[in-house]
Amino acid sequence: SNRVFRSFCHNRQRTNMGFKNLLEAATSETLMEDNLQLNLEVVDAVRAHELPHKDALNAIRFRLKNKNPNIVLRSLSLLEMVVKNCGAQMQCLVAQKDFMDEMRAVINSDTPLVRKKALELMQMWGHAFKDQPNYRIVPDTVASLRAAGFEFPPFNANATTMFVAEKAPDWVEGENCFKCRSAFNWPFRKSRAPSLSPLSLNPPFGPRPPPLLTVASSHSLTFT
Repeated sequence: SNRVFRSFCHNRQRTNMGFKNLLEAATSETLMEDNLQLNLEVVDAVRAHELPHKDALNAIRFRLKNKNPNIVLRSLSLLEMVVKNCGAQMQCLVAQKDFMDEMRAVINSDTPLVRKKALELMQMWGHAFKDQPNYRIVPDTVASLRAAGFEFPPFNANATTMFVAEKAPDWVEGENCFKCRSAFNWPFRKSRAPSLSPLSLNPPFGPRPPPLLTVASSHSLTFT
């Protein structure tokens, strides 16, 4: 079992390095505009669970703290696509006080384009999450920013037309994988399958529909 665990750690480290390189390319300071193809590859990697959602978001957050405004601007655009397309797990991570505090810091940027894009994202998320009690901190933060005198850009309803705040699906208990009927054991652990709502098949910038999983398990090592 120690050999399996060491192999897993090595593979995860290699995966994280691959994601880091992809992220740096998608948010490079040399890009004069968003690279849609690279952004979609990042979204693909997150949706395919090539690394935990939390690790992916933390990597993007690190880029948001860069002193180069172009890197921050590219990172905000990428963040928009990730939050829109990577489901409830990513949305839950965004709707946290520490992340809202970091977005406040970005909004206080001296670069007008960065400040405008950050305010635009907060406004969009606030609208999308307004009816979700668990995400209440997002619209509350938007209201706090308005009260503090921040001027938001004109609201773009089209930006939220296909943006649906998602909830994690109900857990389905069982001793065997619902897809292949293999028994759960180490290293084949139980994990939650993504929700399959019709809307999730047509994300606003999504590269392709999510995997058609009808299982409550995954044939990969995952730690939650």
